[in-house]
Amino acid sequence: PVICNLLRRGSFDAKEAACVAIRKLAAINDLNRVGFASAGAVAVLGLLVQDKSAHDTAREAAIRALDSLAYDDPGNRRAVARVFVIPELVRFLDLRGPAGLREAAANCLLTLVVDDNANKRALVAHGVEALLKLVVDDRATGANAAVRIVRVLAATGFAQHHLAECGALNPLVHFVAHAKGAVRTRAAAASALCDLATSIHVSVYGAPVALVSLLEKAKCRETKEAAAAALKALTKSRTSRGLVVRALGSLPRTASRPDVDAAIDARLSSLRFVTTI
Repeated sequence: PVICNLLRRGSFDAKEAACVAIRKLAAINDLNRVGFASAGAVAVLGLLVQDKSAHDTAREAAIRALDSLAYDDPGNRRAVARVFVIPELVRFLDLRGPAGLREAAANCLLTLVVDDNANKRALVAHGVEALLKLVVDDRATGANAAVRIVRVLAATGFAQHHLAECGALNPLVHFVAHAKGAVRTRAAAASALCDLATSIHVSVYGAPVALVSLLEKAKCRETKEAAAAALKALTKSRTSRGLVVRALGSLPRTASRPDVDAAIDARLSSLRFVTTI
């Protein structure tokens, strides 16, 4: 109660200190998370996040506290969504804004969308374009979390079409091929790309071209093999098969599925591999 009272009535410095305390205590155990949520902390933190007169450091601390409260807690994730904080978090992803706010917002959004379709839908409605800008600028603070969010969305049926329509394929290829981030993050980008590409209805948005690019540019055998498998999945449909043939650029337009699959295997076997993604 004392900490929540500081959040409601304290100065911005006091509120920031209260946010830090909530974040640390919520990370200790489930009882603390439940206790803060029952005391109304989520709603008050949401107001602080949206308070444009607050210091950036106070808003960042509030976001990190919400992230800690929502982590591995479905009830708190829903509570955070109810205070309409997702659109505000998306605004903080802007590359022109403070790096600390951007990183905190991206990490919090990742926590909110895991295993929560309602929050995924809210993010699809408000934030796909902002996420993809972070993926493209792979050295920006928050880019790794943005890639992992796209990975979660790419595995979700209702989000796939919108991701592809917004141009997610080429940024993901670029990230896998060129980003200097963690191996796990590049692997997440590769998985997202393959999930999108093997959803047949998005092939018209350039999936075959993006996959051929991934096949040729990725540095790791597993990633190249995933791209080849996704290309083969596209050959099941006659329409998509034609697009794959065009992307490969080495087959007649009327090539059969076995011929196209064989060409994909030949392209894969001709490429050199290294040990990292």
